[in-house]
Amino acid sequence: MVPMYQNSVKDRPESAGDWSNIPVFGARLESHEWVVRESAYALAIRTDGCLAVVRTSQGIFLPGGGTKSGETPHEAVKREALEECGLVIQPGARIVRAIQFVYSELEQTHFENRSIFLDAVIVGFDSASRIVLGRTRGSASDSFAREPALGSRAMAGRPSIETED
Repeated sequence: MVPMYQNSVKDRPESAGDWSNIPVFGARLESHEWVVRESAYALAIRTDGCLAVVRTSQGIFLPGGGTKSGETPHEAVKREALEECGLVIQPGARIVRAIQFVYSELEQTHFENRSIFLDAVIVGFDSASRIVLGRTRGSASDSFAREPALGSRAMAGRPSIETED
């Protein structure tokens, strides 16, 4: 199956380019030292149109995170979806980029996350994963859930996505 937004995005280098005209979330306070961190997130969609999310004590997020040294955004989202959700995904085209200024309590660091969001299709589930198939607590929807130390995953409703021009 081809990722559903693959044909709607221009073919561009993923992490290269000008980051000056990108949507920004949060504020860069000059009183803090900021570490630039490249990150990648998957808009991983099941065949019925539901979106994979990761639930933690800090909130609900897309599967993804910081890229490791030498890792491409595509490699990062594949690794993160497997680690966080037990999902095997096929990443597609880049949909959008964004910058987010955040503070990590765990790392005691202020980060300027330069994030790339990729379209992805869920192609499988890692049966060796510690994740157990089930229903999200309190929900009658057909979703996935887990309760490991760092959070859980679930399937959200059908997303409405605007693509980057």
